[in-house]
Amino acid sequence: MDYNNHIFHGYNNNHKNNNLKAHKRKKNKHSYRNDDTAEVVAVSTWFTITLLLALIGMIPIIGAVAVIVILLAIAFSSDINKNIQNWAIAYLIWFILALVIGLLFGIAIVSSMSGISMSDMINHVLT
Repeated sequence: MDYNNHIFHGYNNNHKNNNLKAHKRKKNKHSYRNDDTAEVVAVSTWFTITLLLALIGMIPIIGAVAVIVILLAIAFSSDINKNIQNWAIAYLIWFILALVIGLLFGIAIVSSMSGISMSDMINHVLT
């Protein structure tokens, strides 16, 4: 047995082959092509979903709540296409982020116009 081969290349060829197989399995685990591939979603489906959410979102206050509820239903339903579920989760994160930023800007504008400090305004809104 060659000492250098033993240190740098594993114990034997079988050990090396097992490591290679394990590496391929690990690499394929995060591959885009796996066993649970979903069907391609048609453009008309994407168009309909986004149009519906945009129209519902235009309704003041109730629309925002309805969009969040719909996105939660889509994101965590087991019988909806995986691509649509992932899109709904991403859209939900962006929607909530935009809602929070919008509320903070709205509070800042109202507090600057009324002369009340923003921290007082936030405390008033939260209580």
